[in-house]
Amino acid sequence: MGNNQGSTALHCAATNGHLDVNKYLISQGAEVNQGDNDGWTALQDAAQKGHLEVAKYLIIQGADVNRGDKNGQTALRAAAFNGHLDVTKYLTSEGADVNQGDNEDVNKYLISQGAEVNQGDNDGWTALQDAAQKGHLEVAKYLIIQGADVNRGDKNGRTALRAAAFNGHLDVTKYLTSEGADVNQGDNEVEVNQGDNEGWTALQDAAQKGHLEVAKYLIIQGADVNRGDKNGRTALRAAAFNGHLDVTKYLTSEGADVNQGDNEAYAHKGDDKGFTALQVAAKEGHLDITKYLISQGAKSTGILDQRDDDGKTAIHLATQNDHTPVVESLVSHGASLNIQSHNGKTCLHEAIILSGHKGEKEQTEGKLKQRRL
Repeated sequence: MGNNQGSTALHCAATNGHLDVNKYLISQGAEVNQGDNDGWTALQDAAQKGHLEVAKYLIIQGADVNRGDKNGQTALRAAAFNGHLDVTKYLTSEGADVNQGDNEDVNKYLISQGAEVNQGDNDGWTALQDAAQKGHLEVAKYLIIQGADVNRGDKNGRTALRAAAFNGHLDVTKYLTSEGADVNQGDNEVEVNQGDNEGWTALQDAAQKGHLEVAKYLIIQGADVNRGDKNGRTALRAAAFNGHLDVTKYLTSEGADVNQGDNEAYAHKGDDKGFTALQVAAKEGHLDITKYLISQGAKSTGILDQRDDDGKTAIHLATQNDHTPVVESLVSHGASLNIQSHNGKTCLHEAIILSGHKGEKEQTEGKLKQRRL
């Protein structure tokens, strides 16, 4: 019997390296290849933690050295990913199919044994993407020297460059672009404007996470500052939504259009929901970004009262989300209080609705307090 995750006593003993307990449990009938709810076995537990003697015993007892979990991750990948070279060597000597990891010594050993550097897991994620995600520059260099495809994406189109940019690894980002990055867009080249299946690029990743230096480097390399994904979300939108004022300022200084939503839109359109950068900043309550975007021309172009697909303006969105300072700023800059959304509501209606919800909450909390007393 296992716990809620399906882990058995054998899993626990293997995880903690208790060889004698493993021997006893198996002598009492424990199934050596039993997986938990994710298909993870005791051998994978031992490999992940680097317990060589436990791994040896489990294999002697019939553990399947090449069995993967639901995501296709084997004991060998668990050992390699965590840098356990001794376990990695043992598993390969026992017939494990070489796969991938992100530890430099382990990677070198696996490749010397014939590992395919471009082999992906069930999601198409490769060793190079692992290295880029973790910021392991030397591993990334070694893998590329050994033939890793710098432009390969997983099933969602996420490349190593995207992984590095998303996690703020500037050194890896620079190296990847130096290894074939082309500022001219092309499907078969590593280039800073290449998007995933949704059209999301490395620049949008960097903006979303607030990695200013990475964003700067990508733009220097030719990243399109106004490119939107399939839903029209630009890097500026990503920065504004997540409250990264420094990135927002930098993007506008590099030509990002404060009124742009989709790839062609200017003052007239937003993204697929009709949102502009100003609207998402107001919706999320980012006062400094709201003020900055207004200072960059949102007021003069009429975007201050631009409606989304529901007919709501920035002041509607700020009001319904209870961002009073943002509402006050929008009003002070001339936002209209009387524009109706498609369901006929003005920002005053939104305020009354919000007040009603607050009142109901306060009444409920009061009743609960009385009951406790």
